[in-house]
Amino acid sequence: MSIFTSEDAALNAAAIKAGIRTAAQAARGAGAAVVVAIGSTVVGVDWLVVGGIVGAGVVTTVWAGVDAYLGILSKGVPAEYQDVAFNA
Repeated sequence: MSIFTSEDAALNAAAIKAGIRTAAQAARGAGAAVVVAIGSTVVGVDWLVVGGIVGAGVVTTVWAGVDAYLGILSKGVPAEYQDVAFNA
């Protein structure tokens, strides 16, 4: 067993789903900053600044996804999510 997985298949699946969903949400949030940064090049902002903003968006997205994944693995599925019935 790795420190990044669990022997419980359902817990692994929940952690993966949480990681992917959180990363997707973070990417949508970072997308707005990226659009503003790229739009700023029209008015003469340095490409290094744009690259820094885009890089920060990527790092934030990955970090958020990994944090959600490891949070589920280490603490289990939060109680507020366990009683919810999901329709697939």
